[in-house]
Amino acid sequence: MKTLLVTGFEPFGGAQVNPSWECAKAMPDELPGARVVKAQLPVAWVRVNGKVNLLLDELRPDAALLLGQAGGRCAITIERIAMNLRESELADNLGEIARGEPVVPGAPDGLFSNLPCRAMLDALNAAGLPAAFSYSAGPYLCNDAMYVALHRARTDLPKMRAGFVHVPYMKGQSETAFSMELEDMIQGIRICLETLAGRLEG
Repeated sequence: MKTLLVTGFEPFGGAQVNPSWECAKAMPDELPGARVVKAQLPVAWVRVNGKVNLLLDELRPDAALLLGQAGGRCAITIERIAMNLRESELADNLGEIARGEPVVPGAPDGLFSNLPCRAMLDALNAAGLPAAFSYSAGPYLCNDAMYVALHRARTDLPKMRAGFVHVPYMKGQSETAFSMELEDMIQGIRICLETLAGRLEG
């Protein structure tokens, strides 16, 4: 049986909820031929890489679908590339700010997702859900987690599919920015997960 890892982040910035984790924990425990493992990632520079690496070491998953919140975006966005850069004026949940250091010293400047991105986007569009590609996961912790997973796929987990999907605010999080119903975001992430599971080898 294949193993699919799905992650979301804990709340940050004073929020009480993070829709990425709400989506991740709502995923089924199993899909045809695959078990689904769900895990929450910390919004902390000193902890996030270790948590991602620990999950990958323990599970050796066939695929890792990482999720995050991108408040202000108007769609479910499938990230195409991660930067080898930590730099953000937004403090993490421990009050730390990144000052421009690499995610993985000596590794490439950027790494592309190896998820079936086009198939995922087509499936989301077919379901009538707002969806788009994104070409920057930003320099905050979402990019960090994505880069670490792709670095592992490039080095010691070459058969693993890995990548990142951002969800917008959920209804009630913002009075001014675009938001989606949580049920629609959950549907969208399940579509992404099912599309991914259907394209794993073996």
